Amino acid sequence: MVTAETIQLNLKELGYEVSDIVMTGQGAIRKAKEHKPDLVLMDIQLQDEMDGIEAAKQIRAHLNIPVVYLTAYADPQTLARAKITEPFGYILKPFEGRALHSAIEIALYKHRMEKKWRETQEWLSTTLKRIGDAVIATDAGGLVTHMNLVAEVLTGWKQEDVVGEDLRTVFDVVITKTGRKIHDLVATAIKHGSIFKLPGALFLSLKYNKEIRIDASCVPVRDDRGNINEVIFVFRDISAHKQAEESLKTSRANFRSIVGMSPDGIIILDRAGIVRFMNPAAEILIGHKENDLLGKKFIYDVAANELGEIEINRLDGESGVGELRADKTDWNNKPSYLVVIQDVTERKRKLAELENVLFHQIKTRDQFLSHVAHELRTPLGVIHQFSTILFDGLDGKITEAQREDLEIILRNTNKLSTMIKDLLDGTRAITGKLTIDPQPISVSDVIAGVFEVFHAKTGANGISLRLDVPGDLPSVYADASRLEQVLNNLMDNAVKFTPQKGRVSIHASRFDKKPTFVLFEVKNTGCGIRPEEKKKVFDYLYQAQVSQGDSRKGLGLGLYICKEIITQHGGEIWVKSRQGRGCTFCFTIPVFSLKKILGSLLTPRNCQKSDLALITVSICPSSRALPLKILENANHVVWDVLKNCIFSESEVLLPRNNSHKWSEIFSLVLWADKHEALQKIRQIEKELENCEILSDADITTSVSFSMIDVLKSQNSKNIDRIVRGISNRIKEIERSDIFLRRELE
Repeated sequence: MVTAETIQLNLKELGYEVSDIVMTGQGAIRKAKEHKPDLVLMDIQLQDEMDGIEAAKQIRAHLNIPVVYLTAYADPQTLARAKITEPFGYILKPFEGRALHSAIEIALYKHRMEKKWRETQEWLSTTLKRIGDAVIATDAGGLVTHMNLVAEVLTGWKQEDVVGEDLRTVFDVVITKTGRKIHDLVATAIKHGSIFKLPGALFLSLKYNKEIRIDASCVPVRDDRGNINEVIFVFRDISAHKQAEESLKTSRANFRSIVGMSPDGIIILDRAGIVRFMNPAAEILIGHKENDLLGKKFIYDVAANELGEIEINRLDGESGVGELRADKTDWNNKPSYLVVIQDVTERKRKLAELENVLFHQIKTRDQFLSHVAHELRTPLGVIHQFSTILFDGLDGKITEAQREDLEIILRNTNKLSTMIKDLLDGTRAITGKLTIDPQPISVSDVIAGVFEVFHAKTGANGISLRLDVPGDLPSVYADASRLEQVLNNLMDNAVKFTPQKGRVSIHASRFDKKPTFVLFEVKNTGCGIRPEEKKKVFDYLYQAQVSQGDSRKGLGLGLYICKEIITQHGGEIWVKSRQGRGCTFCFTIPVFSLKKILGSLLTPRNCQKSDLALITVSICPSSRALPLKILENANHVVWDVLKNCIFSESEVLLPRNNSHKWSEIFSLVLWADKHEALQKIRQIEKELENCEILSDADITTSVSFSMIDVLKSQNSKNIDRIVRGISNRIKEIERSDIFLRRELE
């Protein structure tokens, strides 16, 4: 009697390792999961309710482990049940060791082959899905069994719609050379018996009723008996390439004649980029004769189906601009590139001329707008002046109705005056003439001035106005008047679009994302801005659509000017809004940094020097009756004089610092000893003496200097020490200047 122990002993003698022995079907399944053996020897008759056939079925289904049956029973019913589990062999008891060894090796080999076959099938399925060619598979009867995505696109059919259908209902195939229609492609492939290519094939889509040029092959697939049971049809769309090829292949003589007369350069390259043909135009455009380049690498890199711009150097010595395009083609029955070079120099020149004409048209338009705006300001100023005289009762008492009329006149003249100013600034912005004069200024002072102006306006409308500006904010480097212009515009819009009992607020804080900037925010609780308009509100002449009507619309220049001003300061401006929930306009202005301004001065080479001088120029009018406009012109003259006195990177003119209403101090920092500093002072004084505007206005200037203590070192601590020394000295001069002015007053 053959026992499990006997079989185990036989297996070990044959060189196999036995992982375990169990007597029940459940135990066999459990141990198979635990050990995952290479093979299971299963007796059909086991000691529990589950026999070996049922256990083998579950092991095969869930673990994919091959099973070989051991049995003394070979009756037809038992064999029929066993076949359902797809066993890898049968061993009838009693058996010899040689029979056991053969059965095991055959089962293991069969399992390996089956596993490899499954992997191959999976790989083939994945490849068919990802392949760039169209693939359709049929059985021997011509019924479609598979179609990949590319085939679906080209034929217009979905796989699920054609599986099981005759291939002839999907499309027809015609040989282009003979015009002969292949009525049964599958039968033709089976008759041919091996892989064959359809030369110059054309198929007609029966769904879309259109013709497509294809490159196609048929692959008959044989089973292990040599019978063809499947046909694979592989094809790809070559319509675009055929059009180019056919134009070349029509006639070689005609081709050379055509390309010889073409004004465009035509070059044929093989796939390695070696020149095989050039027309005369190509010789002229690239400056090389055909004989000099034939058989050599082309002077430009090319890639199929790409359009690029190149610099061309003609045979006549002139240079220009060309457009190069390369397409795949055949030349002498070999894969090649067809390269076309077109001279676009003249087109580029005309385009530049057109852009120049357009620029001058815009410039003329803007000059006209600027002229009109200037001409309107004079009569508008007269209207405003005399309306104010009437409103203030200087020409006699007015009635309440007249007062209301005058209020309307003044309100609209102010509005028109603002529009004219925006029109001028908009013109300056477009032409690049919108200027700024940045200085270190106090954020709280600028915002406080704007807040005061709008406080009265909002109070009358029942709008709550709030201010949130920390006292420890650093100074910003900005043009005070331009910064006020931005805030006034944003505040005016905020108030304009906020209903009664709404809120408008101004916030300023250090910008978390960029600590070297201060963030300004103007918020309101108005109607908000629609999402699609957020990016457009800063465009030139753009006007947002408002549901309340057109009464609150302007020229569409205000926010555009704001963006130009902020951009010139080196900041950014944006809007956050939810329609119906108000909006917040945000912008950033750089923090004033004396160290940054002195950057070109504090180079490693300069920091090895030991003498640093600070020259200051103070100006003050002899009388307070002098108009501020004349004083401001004088300040600009002095500023220009100092700028013209700078000759090297060892000298830096610091930003203007209007420390007193009736005076201003300018500072010039330079690497110089006392003797060199005095020479610079004499130069400045001589230039100032020649300024007629100063002498005519009886404005005096005072030029002085002081030396800054410097250590010869380029480390960051010494640089910070130099900056602090300059800053402290300037503050001392400002304090003494202010004290002196007060004494004189």
